[in-house]
Amino acid sequence: MNFKKSCLAILIFLAVSFLQAQTISKISFSELKKTKESYLQKLTKRFYGLEATEKNLSELETVLQAEEIFETIDLSVTQIDDENSEILVTVKEKITFIPLPFLSYSDGDWSGGAMILNMNGFGTKTTVVSGVLVSSDMDLGLLLISKPPASTNDLGGSFMCSFTKTETSRTDFYGDPFASYKMTSWWLSTSVQKKTSEISKLSLGAEFEYKYLKNYSGSNEFYDSMNGVLKIFLLDLGWNLTKTDWNGMFLSTKSVKFEFSSGYDPKQKSFCYKNFCSALLQFPLTQRLRIIGGGGAVHSKNIHLTDMSAGSDVSVTILPNHFVSQNLEGISSGLEFGLIKLSFGLISAYGNFQTAIAENFDGKDKINHGFSCGSKLYLSKIAFPALAVGYSYNITSHKYTISGSLGVSM
Repeated sequence: MNFKKSCLAILIFLAVSFLQAQTISKISFSELKKTKESYLQKLTKRFYGLEATEKNLSELETVLQAEEIFETIDLSVTQIDDENSEILVTVKEKITFIPLPFLSYSDGDWSGGAMILNMNGFGTKTTVVSGVLVSSDMDLGLLLISKPPASTNDLGGSFMCSFTKTETSRTDFYGDPFASYKMTSWWLSTSVQKKTSEISKLSLGAEFEYKYLKNYSGSNEFYDSMNGVLKIFLLDLGWNLTKTDWNGMFLSTKSVKFEFSSGYDPKQKSFCYKNFCSALLQFPLTQRLRIIGGGGAVHSKNIHLTDMSAGSDVSVTILPNHFVSQNLEGISSGLEFGLIKLSFGLISAYGNFQTAIAENFDGKDKINHGFSCGSKLYLSKIAFPALAVGYSYNITSHKYTISGSLGVSM
């Protein structure tokens, strides 16, 4: 009897080991409406030849979730022969082509408009955005076409043009007016991107800015001659490293990004440059609770006032909306909790602590501390957050900001 049990145990062990050794030799997709299977095959080709383990299947699902074009993803494994298996991926696609009205408000500034968005153009995750934005200090028209590289050594690219009419002001660190101007501008940019590994990407781009400023007034001698036509040519080099994780509730991202821009301003007869780096950390602690952290730094020289960086560029919301700086660092860390999981989406609440070091227009660095909290609604059928509200408080300056958005992500 013991001998039979031992033989049975050995057979079970061998069977399990045999099944674990099966490799993925085919990945098929079902229920595709807009997305091209050839694009998804490029995206998932690195899984061919791997074992059909739970870990690899989970990673395959994460890769597909990271595209943010699928509402549901179901994987099933079918044995082809003694050594090979097929993965059948059944999906339900999100709404990715939509005429989108949007509104946002922050610290007395409002904006609204409408965009035609296609987040899955040509069935290849190509993003096409066209529309207009009207705000309390700016009118904007925009066209963007962006195609990311799908797999290692694949090439992607982007093209963007915009027309802007602005009548605005800039403040110092304390929120006091520093400068005001009117501006009409055109902006053209293009880039080529290459995926160097499954998690890294290089980009090379060029930009041209045409600006016509008038009625400029300010308190810094460097900008006294800003009225008139400005033409700025820029070259951009960037590298980013991104890894995502899907746990059934949140799509969490860990990323590092570096960008370098250098250009020439014929009017000032000077070269300008901007160095930018940022990091994002979203790490699940449980299915509903995750760490959210981020930070960034911008260091630049001789760049135009209208091209300076704001607090949002370095992951902080505690600085005045109209404050910009040539040199700026920020960091935030906190938690986000999935409050309610509904059939149409997820409602979450978040809170974080923020620190910012900013160079004021007097050349002195100022340190700010504060916190932010709020709530977001992620719709499962649409490929971006649909509703967000937030409150930010600057402990250093004792000022607060209330913000909200509908149809755009804050």
